[in-house]
Amino acid sequence: AGGNTSRIPDKNLDCAGLCYGHFKLVPQPGSSSQQCLCTEGSIGCSNYTLYKHTSSSTGQSSMCVSPNITRANINSLVHISMQVAPQQCQTTTACVVECLFGNVHVTGRYDRGNNTMRCQSPQIFQVDNATSVVIPIRLQINGVLHNSSTFLSVEYLFPTDSRYNVTISERDHGMCTSCARFHPDFCKKDCTGTYSGTARIDDCGLCVEGSTGMGFNQMADCAGICQGNFLMHSVPITSIYPTGEACYCDLDVGVCMRNTFGAVPRTIFENRGGGGTREPPYPSHLLYQRTCLSPQYLPKSGFINTDYYLRIGTEHDVCPAVGHSCIVQCKVGDATVLGRFIVAGNYIECQPAGLAVPTGSNATVAVYVLVNSVVLPTNALFLTFVDTNSPLIGSNVLKNASSVSALCDRCHTVTNRTCYRDCSGVWMGSAKRDGCGVCAGGSTGIAPDQNVDCQGVCNGPFQLLGNGLCACNRTRKACVEAGRTSVFTRHHEETLCITPSLLPASPSTLPITLKVMGGELMNAPPALPFELKFGGSMRTTGAYYDQHLKAIICTSLPGLVDSSSSRRSVTVGVRISFLNGGGEAGPFVFITLDPSLSPLDNTLQLNQKGCGECSTFNALNCKTDCAGIGNGDAYIDDCGTCVGGSTKLLPNQEKDCQGICFGPFRQNQSGDCICPFPSHPPCLNYRRDDSNTDDATDATFAALDGYYIALLSISTIFIGAVVACAAYLYATGQSMEQLSRSRYPH
Repeated sequence: AGGNTSRIPDKNLDCAGLCYGHFKLVPQPGSSSQQCLCTEGSIGCSNYTLYKHTSSSTGQSSMCVSPNITRANINSLVHISMQVAPQQCQTTTACVVECLFGNVHVTGRYDRGNNTMRCQSPQIFQVDNATSVVIPIRLQINGVLHNSSTFLSVEYLFPTDSRYNVTISERDHGMCTSCARFHPDFCKKDCTGTYSGTARIDDCGLCVEGSTGMGFNQMADCAGICQGNFLMHSVPITSIYPTGEACYCDLDVGVCMRNTFGAVPRTIFENRGGGGTREPPYPSHLLYQRTCLSPQYLPKSGFINTDYYLRIGTEHDVCPAVGHSCIVQCKVGDATVLGRFIVAGNYIECQPAGLAVPTGSNATVAVYVLVNSVVLPTNALFLTFVDTNSPLIGSNVLKNASSVSALCDRCHTVTNRTCYRDCSGVWMGSAKRDGCGVCAGGSTGIAPDQNVDCQGVCNGPFQLLGNGLCACNRTRKACVEAGRTSVFTRHHEETLCITPSLLPASPSTLPITLKVMGGELMNAPPALPFELKFGGSMRTTGAYYDQHLKAIICTSLPGLVDSSSSRRSVTVGVRISFLNGGGEAGPFVFITLDPSLSPLDNTLQLNQKGCGECSTFNALNCKTDCAGIGNGDAYIDDCGTCVGGSTKLLPNQEKDCQGICFGPFRQNQSGDCICPFPSHPPCLNYRRDDSNTDDATDATFAALDGYYIALLSISTIFIGAVVACAAYLYATGQSMEQLSRSRYPH
């Protein structure tokens, strides 16, 4: 436009500044002024090509008007919210605000706290029978047009518009009607849906206060039960009822335990912290928990028996603090009695002695748990006081109903973590399976482990002898297998060994050294003082721990069984006994007492040396000699024979007088070393027939064996096995029979 185009600039703008817009100037009735408006509704009026000076067709993100719909015949407060505060109003200097509703100027004000302009809308007259008109809005701050790049408008409804009465409530929502995104912290709805309203949810889950006209917890009765049936009743003034009033329900028990709608009641304490004003007094996992009461009935008067308890099973630990140090009380109706939390059973018990309610019809009271004087958020519990002659509270009935067993019968689904039956089926009973698998103790009348013998074997073969020794007279194998199953120890494996394990049963003045060794003694010695205990009664003397051998060394009592008490061998169990009150520990080891065995028996004497028969239990410290004796003295001599130690064999006794192992040379009566049969083949195989044995090395079997192996290996490599063997036999005069002879006992 302009220049030589012959076009007038902005000729296509309407009065609202919209290019090819639908807004037009309309005369106002009774006035010479005109109003810029659109009669095609908010959508039709906004269906324009471009707003003047706008860089995009949607340039409305920086400002917002609320409400954007109002009544035409009243003055409404209109809020214009801005994303960025006007520069003119960012300081404390006052800024003059004007709102232009079409062509009508209205003085406004700036709200710094909410960053909004507030203006009172003018009344608009109906035009061309339209049901609504849309008026553009512009801002002037200190005389300068502010929103030249943003199009704002308000739709005015006339009474003929169907939305006239529906939207009337929205005008009170102020800036939150359509501009809530500009005020996220301020524009919040209360439970009635009102922006910035004061209505809230109470402990009964009802929306109260604010515009509801209802008070907080107004629908809870005196017992704290929502829509409950409990009322205040006049009663004699007592220490429990100092005001002369008591809160209880005098209706049928079933009615009292329901709300006025017949549903399971809810208490004002169940939702604590979940919508009301109260802060939760417990950790989050204890905001609510199920509880269960036992018994449910008590006599109305004369209840003074302190053997009876009110017990309340709880779903969680009500005293999670360290050491469970908290004050627990039971609130029974209007009375509060001291209680205690039983950690082992996860329940609360209170003595209700002294509680009473007025005479007359039955009375039901609500029961709550107080922890440190704060009511625990739980479901409703009910206790009903009945006539003293009621079958519901006969002395035996009441006593049984007041028991822990009754609590678990009724409340085990709540306290299922701790309400358990013992092996006899008794709730929280003390009966247990003994070592023989028999349910004993508690209410069974059966003593634990009464079926074990003196060794602790269930129905076992061990019995007390005349001298008090617990022994088994079966075979050693049968006795050991049975003895290891003893209930007196949890260690049934064969991890320790005792040597010697066979002792004489007859009296003897010769002490016998015993050793106990095994894996349990390898790392550290047992705590002192200790001793070995035989057959449950007799003890060793002088027991000590051998640091080198890693074993317990002790001396047995001479004559554990006298000759008159037993003519058969018997086996007894032996354990380490601690003298400082620690009792017995570790697995049993077993010793067999044989009346036919002498204290001088060779095997007995050998087993007292070194590790004896327990070498495999202490491989690190027990070295076995060639005769199989732990730490023994036997060894291999020059002729390959195990000699010395327990073998009773002298070393190299297989050498002949020439020093040849297993050789044919013998010493004659004259003392000469000769081959007795010179023409005999063995003698012919030896070239050397004199007594010259200076080269003793060549004469030993071990040396010949070495020469033979070395020469045989070399000859086999270079010549062949057959030629080598023949050459060696010719050179040495030995025979294959002599070279192959060797005596090893094992």
